[in-house]
Amino acid sequence: MKEPANKVCRPEAGRIFVSPQAYVNLETWHATATRLRRESPVLRIEAEGIDPFWAVTRHTDIIDIEYQHKTRADPLSTPFRHQCS
Repeated sequence: MKEPANKVCRPEAGRIFVSPQAYVNLETWHATATRLRRESPVLRIEAEGIDPFWAVTRHTDIIDIEYQHKTRADPLSTPFRHQCS
């Protein structure tokens, strides 16, 4: 049986990185960022008017990318890839 999709995996969760309005309430911004780190630490962000990008929210994943960028140029091939179902 397929597990239900996690709310944080919805595309709107990633809006905190591209929407100026998201920064108005920093408490909400930080709560959403904390949930992303816990539940969907690598998230593809696609927003109108902005080139798609990967938001990597865990420090250890960022370090892994930095040290292994030549062998892991594609985020989809990384061992820390997290998918939203």
